[in-house]
Order: sequence, then C-alpha cells, then structure tokens
Amino acid sequence: MSRYALQLLGTPEKLTQDQISLLMETYGKQLRAAFIVKQRYQPEDSRTPYVPVTVDGPQDHDAYYAKEYPER
Repeated sequence: MSRYALQLLGTPEKLTQDQISLLMETYGKQLRAAFIVKQRYQPEDSRTPYVPVTVDGPQDHDAYYAKEYPER
C-alpha cells in the first residue's frame, strides 16, 4: 500500500489531499476484497487468538502461553 501511495504522490498531475485519500481508501478496499477471496476469511479473524489443543483438550490461550513462555 505504501508503494501505491508513493505512486500517487509522484504522478505528473497534482492530486489534492482529498483525491489521494479517496484513491487510497478505494485501493485499501480492493486489497481487503482480494485478501478475503484468496484466504477465504476476513482479516479481522487473524486477530483471534489461537486456541491450543493438547491431549487434555482445549486450553486457555493466555494460561497456556504463560506456562510455555514465562515472563522474565
């Protein structure tokens, strides 16, 4: 997305801030749609913590990783 912003800023015709912002927003929506099509889930779902499953069954994410990676 940064590369796209640099391309917009380097265009021979001068774009206003509003034009650049609209083009960036549109490009962001296109990237999001492409991600959803390719990965088959919404990017927000990536923020959902992984639920560790052990032989004892599903574990609490925070407790499991606190045990595995104790803070020093």
